[in-house]
Amino acid sequence: MPRDSSRRPALDGLRALAALAIVAHHAWQYSGRPVAGLGIWWNELALGVPLFFCLSGFLVYAPWARAAVDPAARPPRLGRYAALRAVRILPLYWLTLVVAVLLLHGTGHWRLVEDWRLVGFVVLAQNYSGDLAGMLNPPTWSLAVEATFYAVVPLIGVLALRAACVRPGRLALRVTQARGVRSDVPVRPAAPVRPAAPVRPAAPGRPDRVGARPAGGRAGQLAVLVAVTGLGIAWTARTGHTAASPVIRTVLPDVVGLFCVGMAARVLVEGRTVPRWLARVLLVAGVALVWAHGSGRLGVPLDGLLGDLPAGVGFAAICVACSTADAPRVLGWRPLAYLGACSYGIYLWHYPVLLGLQAHGLLPTDDLLATCVLVGIPAILAAIASYHLVEQPLLRATRRRLARARDRRPAPALRPRRRTTLPVRPAA
Repeated sequence: MPRDSSRRPALDGLRALAALAIVAHHAWQYSGRPVAGLGIWWNELALGVPLFFCLSGFLVYAPWARAAVDPAARPPRLGRYAALRAVRILPLYWLTLVVAVLLLHGTGHWRLVEDWRLVGFVVLAQNYSGDLAGMLNPPTWSLAVEATFYAVVPLIGVLALRAACVRPGRLALRVTQARGVRSDVPVRPAAPVRPAAPVRPAAPGRPDRVGARPAGGRAGQLAVLVAVTGLGIAWTARTGHTAASPVIRTVLPDVVGLFCVGMAARVLVEGRTVPRWLARVLLVAGVALVWAHGSGRLGVPLDGLLGDLPAGVGFAAICVACSTADAPRVLGWRPLAYLGACSYGIYLWHYPVLLGLQAHGLLPTDDLLATCVLVGIPAILAAIASYHLVEQPLLRATRRRLARARDRRPAPALRPRRRTTLPVRPAA
């Protein structure tokens, strides 16, 4: 999949905040859940997971959103997309599973899994078995959801592109063909039309504010994303997954709306320039919406069905603001953006570190700050090491292999187009 040229350091800063919020949330859970300091917001730090989902939708869906508004753009090849996504998540995930087993081996910890059930973790099936939920490395429930999203997003992209490609001209042609108009009937030429005034080209290096294709391309994609979100809400209403469980949510339909709001945000801004004032309004409105949701001030009807979707809408607005040149500088601060690049490792490493400290009696039970330090620093160091020794080398090697395979692929033969000439009756 091609790299996203519109990705900015502020988006990596958001990733860092999401990962650090989840680390602090879990440290709070294992420190007796004190209410001092942030109060109820210690529990709401778990909103870092919906932020990750929204960011994934915003970034992963970029090629399909671009293809809907740019005639020259094409969706990624399925094989290349699948290879890069698999290399991105699986090797480090498997490594952290091995380390988690080694840290808990021989301790008798109740979260340890050493038997055949490990196969379920290897294939990311822990969300589909009650014996695996909340075991070994509990936060990986969201990784199983993320992997399902990676598998489904090409299908959503194809459906959305088909919905976006219904143009008025094509629709008229289909209607004409359906009415049985014969192509051999002479057609009188129309009266000459005055040429239109020349259109001033856009400034070089600056995309058009309206987009390269009609707004119908965006409307078709948005309609599909709204429909998918509605199906997710219907799924939650039908299955009753809103009840408390060892994991927050278990399968993709329960949280698909969080991905879709990020995808919809990408569709709306792709190929457009977001003015500075609008970026600031979106940032303030997004933060306000997340705060209102976390503090319970929204009082949205059917809150059990919507879950964290209102916060997801706020996160989508924040993602748009952070993808512009006017993103908050503090989020683009280099150390924070660097932690964001390593955020996947921070997310995967922190819980094995936490459980290892607990299993060996090294985890404080009533000191939140000490727990954050003892868990956070080793997790960050392990994430930095795995980022440079595992993630990046494997991604670079995979890209080189895919590039060589593309260069060896023979170019498709060009077939001449068949042109049909209609007989024209000469004018009187």
